[in-house]
Amino acid sequence: EIMKRHTVIAAFLAVLALPALAAEQSKALPRIRVLATGGTIAGAQASGLAAVLFDNLESQGAQFSVSARTAEGDTMTLTGEVDWVGHAGRADVVATGAEGDLVEIVWNDDVILERRPDLLARLLDDDGLAVDYLARTPAPATRTVDRLVAVLAALAGDTRDNPLLIAQTAGSASFGIAAVFGREAEVLRYGAENRYWLDVGSGELLRFEQPPSIDRDAFVVDLIARGPQVVDLPPVDRTVAATDIRDRYPFGLP
Repeated sequence: EIMKRHTVIAAFLAVLALPALAAEQSKALPRIRVLATGGTIAGAQASGLAAVLFDNLESQGAQFSVSARTAEGDTMTLTGEVDWVGHAGRADVVATGAEGDLVEIVWNDDVILERRPDLLARLLDDDGLAVDYLARTPAPATRTVDRLVAVLAALAGDTRDNPLLIAQTAGSASFGIAAVFGREAEVLRYGAENRYWLDVGSGELLRFEQPPSIDRDAFVVDLIARGPQVVDLPPVDRTVAATDIRDRYPFGLP
């Protein structure tokens, strides 16, 4: 039960591991300008971390940018909107490797809708099937894009965590004040790895990251603007279930 929502985030990030050189991995992290150094996490800082997921839910939603690297070394960037109240989101996708033809996703708790123009064009040409999206069940255990969606969802929660337990968690620390997107943020590590960048004035989460290490690349979520987000799923008659075109779909399906 202790810090379970933060632990959920850590669990999804853990599956993004890959062998790589630390020096090469560091290129994935945005460059920051350190304004002041930090140290052991204090009571007020722990309180800020304890409230951050609840405050995200209170803001209802956000525009975001997420970047990650797959286990095969391919990159993926999502840019879009998340509705934390409605449990939905939409993002433009830029990816390399197996997901290179994926250009957009829309989701809720039950479905991931993918726009793959090349595959959709073949379905129209070969089968006369005129649809805009492929619908499938989320599979965060096997699909990187689904893990990114799961982490975005986990950045909001309906209760505040216990600041005392956060302060006592091994590895929790302050890295001081840094500049990001023209704003000053305090960079706090929760546990051994994950970092939360909190606006110095408002305390709101600006960035969530897993820094690079010798065996795992960086994962960065930037929350660009907050407020209610309207995410509409496409009409059912403009979608086709991926299981109905299993022989054409480029990934395994349950």
